Amino acid sequence: MTVGGDRLDYGYLLEPNTSGDIYVRFPGANVIAVGDVASPTRDPELDYFTGAWIGGRAVAMDRLLALCDDRTRIVPGFGPVMTKAELKVERDVMKTIYD
Repeated sequence: MTVGGDRLDYGYLLEPNTSGDIYVRFPGANVIAVGDVASPTRDPELDYFTGAWIGGRAVAMDRLLALCDDRTRIVPGFGPVMTKAELKVERDVMKTIYD
């Protein structure tokens, strides 16, 4: 998809925080907006009634990590912009809790 001459990609993330989580990726700027799937300042409340769960959050973060390189800026729903390394740390915590 193109918006204002800039390409953007988006995708659905299954069950990480709610039943309707998406990401929006701006490849030209190397930025991904991830909403509440990731949060460097606090863990988002998982909406268990719509199917969200810790394992779904870990899987969603794996998908986001695959879209990043070391220079990607990750924009969470709350808190400061994150790096790929910071997202990986948060993902590792979720995976450990899930396991």
